[in-house]
Amino acid sequence: MQETDEQEQILWSKEVDDYVRQVHFIFYGMYVLCTTSSGKVYAFSKGGNNCLFQRQIHQGAVIASDVSHINGWLATGSEDGKFLITDLITGKILYGFEAPGKWIENVQCSPDGQYAAFSCGKKVRIVHVINGLYDTIIIPDATVSAIAWHQDSETLAIGFFGGVNLYSISGKTIYQFLPWKNAVVSLTISPDKKFVCSGTQDYQVHIWPLPYTKESDMAMSGFPNKVKHLHWHYEGYQLATNSGQTVVIWDFSGEGPSNKEPDILKGHFFTVTALAFQHTNDVLASGDDGGLLFFFCPSISNKGECIINISQPVTALCWSPDDKMVAVGTAEGGLFMIENPLEIQ
Repeated sequence: MQETDEQEQILWSKEVDDYVRQVHFIFYGMYVLCTTSSGKVYAFSKGGNNCLFQRQIHQGAVIASDVSHINGWLATGSEDGKFLITDLITGKILYGFEAPGKWIENVQCSPDGQYAAFSCGKKVRIVHVINGLYDTIIIPDATVSAIAWHQDSETLAIGFFGGVNLYSISGKTIYQFLPWKNAVVSLTISPDKKFVCSGTQDYQVHIWPLPYTKESDMAMSGFPNKVKHLHWHYEGYQLATNSGQTVVIWDFSGEGPSNKEPDILKGHFFTVTALAFQHTNDVLASGDDGGLLFFFCPSISNKGECIINISQPVTALCWSPDDKMVAVGTAEGGLFMIENPLEIQ
């Protein structure tokens, strides 16, 4: 493991007003956006020399957010009970929903840019942003705890206590129920649509092969904490998950991870709080609540190739579209731009 010169790898840093909840690159990577616990949203140029905007869009913490890169809008859910779709250029609210006294805890934009989905209590609403029409899915017996689009924008997975429903956008119906006896806390669909994977309340990763048949699901146990972070390698054959002070890489090649030992990426001294693979290459970045940022190349080694200390607990990170930089948000209101220290040929 190599500890790099932070002054060389940290291109710039900014201080915003509060805890950073999420970070996103916008406008094809020309700017980076962060949301905060104060309800404010900030956008800075990727070079750090220009603040594009600072907007108070919520009166409570932004719990969840996503960006439509195709249409240039931001979807946010907050503790103030509001779900908003905002035009990033003009700041105009394109769509709004309010549930007083409730939280909007899950937000995701469809990859094709046509829809935004969010959950509130036992309901999921799927909004067609262009015309404002929407569909509502009700989970009668449980609060919705996670949602995830497949990259084809046709299927939305909805997680809750008791399992996962798969909803067809074109068919406007739930077409598959995936059972589990506990609550889902994180959720994703594999790029090839062969697996649905979730972190669960009982400290497991649960995996359902598709099409699902009774008792074909798999439960991967032994995690020291809840698995809240799931991210696919761009080719879809590996899934990265958090696991205490390590990152676990699951092999989904062939028939999936059953009877295969996962790779354990070691090096963190503190709990892993964020992770992401590059968009088109093999490097995985992960951050922890001790302020350390690691760069791994799992295809070469299970040890961190580089470590950068930003000295603030990491809360969120994402790669730039060209995979050359990582934007990192922190619990102390820090926004850092890190140069990728690894170049994989």
